[in-house]
Amino acid sequence: MKIFIRKSLISKREKLDKNYVKSYSESLSKIFIESDIFKESSIVMSYVSFKGEFDTNFINKEILNNNKTLLLPKIYSNSNMKAFKVKDLTGLNRNKFGILEPIESEELSPDLVIIPGVAFDYEKNRIGFGAGFYDKFLEKLDRNSVKIIALAYDFQILETIPKEDHDIPIDLIYYLDKNNKLTIVK
Repeated sequence: MKIFIRKSLISKREKLDKNYVKSYSESLSKIFIESDIFKESSIVMSYVSFKGEFDTNFINKEILNNNKTLLLPKIYSNSNMKAFKVKDLTGLNRNKFGILEPIESEELSPDLVIIPGVAFDYEKNRIGFGAGFYDKFLEKLDRNSVKIIALAYDFQILETIPKEDHDIPIDLIYYLDKNNKLTIVK
């Protein structure tokens, strides 16, 4: 079931018009940066969007412009991932999947994680690409000192998705509904 959901939503996401992706992502990012969660954070782990994902370019620039520390993930073998401090977005390298990631620098623990995903549900479960990088990373964090959120498209929110024991639920999902109104899954 996860494989079918993953294939279907990745295909839908990759067919989105680039102008729509940019406009939608900027609109939702502008709303999110006004939230208390964003304002109260100081070390924010984000990601560089890939294959039609929510475009993180705007939010990543805002993190840096708001004098917050931006962390980006770097993947390693055995589904391991670390978060490294990034001072600008120009010195990134493509990994074996074609995703831009930081060079190794200062490794820090975030107080806010903006997590990618293929699908989410109302129980705040997520389906990623299936390699388990984020689940392994998240299980090492102190859940009392970090918030984990997703910025998503409305079609990525499903009633329920299959959950396995190793899957780590997130705290909040932000998306704009069909009327362009902010919806938050809490």
